[in-house]
Amino acid sequence: MINRPAFHKSFVYAYEGIIYTLQTQRMMKFHWCAAIIVMAAALLVRLPLLSALFVLLSIFLIFAAEVMNTAVEEAVDLTTDQIHPIAKIAKDCAAGAVLICGVFAILVGVIVFWEPAILLLQGELPYVDKKLTVQTVAFTFILIILITGLPHLIWGTLNKPVTIHAFVALLFAGATMTGFITSSGVLVGMGYVLAILISTIVIWNRRTLRSAFLGVIVGCVVTLLVAVYYT
Repeated sequence: MINRPAFHKSFVYAYEGIIYTLQTQRMMKFHWCAAIIVMAAALLVRLPLLSALFVLLSIFLIFAAEVMNTAVEEAVDLTTDQIHPIAKIAKDCAAGAVLICGVFAILVGVIVFWEPAILLLQGELPYVDKKLTVQTVAFTFILIILITGLPHLIWGTLNKPVTIHAFVALLFAGATMTGFITSSGVLVGMGYVLAILISTIVIWNRRTLRSAFLGVIVGCVVTLLVAVYYT
């Protein structure tokens, strides 16, 4: 009988698969950096909701296809170390799935960003009420998650089951965002106190002060820049 992993362990294994792909696959690194640029551009031109959804769909489709492509390649390499036509077909088909998603992403990018880019270059981007909407908050948090993934490319933290800097970044991003949503100093203070307390517990258990410090900087700075721009 096959022993199935615990429920929370399934998420850990899935996370490790994503990070392995991010660390070992050149195209995944490119897609990750491109996603950061696209998310930042979407915030800059204030994309409407439908366009934003297509952008998010494109990003996650490419990520998913790249992870599956890596899984197929690793499985084929484990099965045989010989050059075999069926192995080539399997790898080519997996790579083809990534290419299809990439073409879709390019088409979405051209359609979505063409008009806003022209208007922005001409200085005629129409005024949009600058307020923190659910869409803006969601894009900000996703941008933070993408940015905090970069240390996996630099330092190689595959052996960590939990991304400390990303977790801390989201905590302090939420606390910082609270200051622009409400005028209550008490709520803002409670948000930061809660973020500090939880971060302290995580740092104490994991002994990862550097990762936590990076999370604080990314979470506060990115959220602050977006919130100041939109208020």
